[in-house]
Amino acid sequence: AAKLDRAIKIVEQLRQDHAEEPAWDRSLAMIQLDLASIQFASGKVKQSLTAAQLAADLFGKVLELSPEKIHPYDPLLRAAALNWVAILEREEDVKQARITHNAAIKLLQGMVDKPSPKVILVDVLHHLALCRLEQAQTKARVPEKRADAEKNLVKAAEQWQQLAKNYGKVPEYRLSRAKAFLLLGLLRAEDKRGEEANADFKTARDLLEPLVEEFSGTASYWGILGRTYASTARLARLHGEDEAAGQWFRKADDALSKAVELSPANVHD
Repeated sequence: AAKLDRAIKIVEQLRQDHAEEPAWDRSLAMIQLDLASIQFASGKVKQSLTAAQLAADLFGKVLELSPEKIHPYDPLLRAAALNWVAILEREEDVKQARITHNAAIKLLQGMVDKPSPKVILVDVLHHLALCRLEQAQTKARVPEKRADAEKNLVKAAEQWQQLAKNYGKVPEYRLSRAKAFLLLGLLRAEDKRGEEANADFKTARDLLEPLVEEFSGTASYWGILGRTYASTARLARLHGEDEAAGQWFRKADDALSKAVELSPANVHD
């Protein structure tokens, strides 16, 4: 974060010295977006929202430039910033978060509907699925929108399944699909659809366990696997399967301990 703060000061000075060059707005926005991610991982939610909102505003300013000055990826970058804003907004204002989610998805859907030869379409599809996954978590907080949330998660999972099929060496697609099934399971468990939830958790485990074997040094993979084991355990205990619950809780403890060992700075995750 300290290095990013120094970078921000340098870029802000360059913006002042070269006000006619819009590229510095883009550069500052990208740094602010990175800073938002780091602050969120460190538990600094309010600071993260401020940085993400500034990034989104700067990318929005860039998109108002004449067409020849807009980079083909600028809409995607603004959508990514808006996605962060929505994630942080939903803790205080679900209604506003839903508006922000819609803005992000509209930008990405526009890139899908009118693809640019200068943009790799799979990048757009991946980010669109990420935005739908986060939108689903926001919608799930509104009783009448829970069915929409479930549809969003299914659609995101299907998108990542197709991406993984075509680009199997990219672990992010498998990881993201596992996240979608974990969230589907949690949603259905809350709605007392235990059998479906259990199947979702199993799908998530089947995706994650090979990933942690392949990338055993990645803390986030262990963390998500630990959350999946814990969710499986809670569902088993809810159904009176105490012995199975205990086994799953022990596996969750092992996985989460591994995640903490690999990344102690993010222990709160």
